[in-house]
Amino acid sequence: MPRPADDPTPALTRREMLGAAGVSALALGLPGRAAAAPAPKHQRVEFARMIAHWAEYADDDYLAFVADARPEVCQVGFYGGHFYSLVHTPEYKGYPAHFPVRGIAECGSWFEKRNAAIHKLGAKVVGHFNVTFLVGEPEGKDGPRGFFKFYRELWDEKELGPKPVADPLDLLARTADGSPMASACTSVTTPR
Repeated sequence: MPRPADDPTPALTRREMLGAAGVSALALGLPGRAAAAPAPKHQRVEFARMIAHWAEYADDDYLAFVADARPEVCQVGFYGGHFYSLVHTPEYKGYPAHFPVRGIAECGSWFEKRNAAIHKLGAKVVGHFNVTFLVGEPEGKDGPRGFFKFYRELWDEKELGPKPVADPLDLLARTADGSPMASACTSVTTPR
């Protein structure tokens, strides 16, 4: 179903989808930075047909499938914590995110193009945001990995604004004894 020409719902920019608000508010469950201007009022969006893909959304025939299926909403891609935990690592193509290209800027640009192509087919795009865990290690023999490497070494203030806190460990949920909650499934390649 084509998107009506008078649809008041603005498309999100990459900065809005992947920016500091996405990292802090969506990935880590914290409030984002205060907006410079009040957010525009959005009308409620209702839909009857949605497709969701965690993988193969980069395949050559994906857009033809979307055109045939005619969904109103497509869930495509991983953003927030998963994006910044995995997209810059050698494991970028693996579970859970299956990113089509490696690199923060490269994959961000790829998603902008893919989402624009889906919009042209009349569907809205929503991304997958996991807000319960990050992937990576704060320290290791090769330094921080996953999200912690991104936060400490790859954060781009021009793109994302200032970091919400100096130490990413301050963003994590804690156990009763005060230590960060951790799981073997949140490490990049080497479970604890």
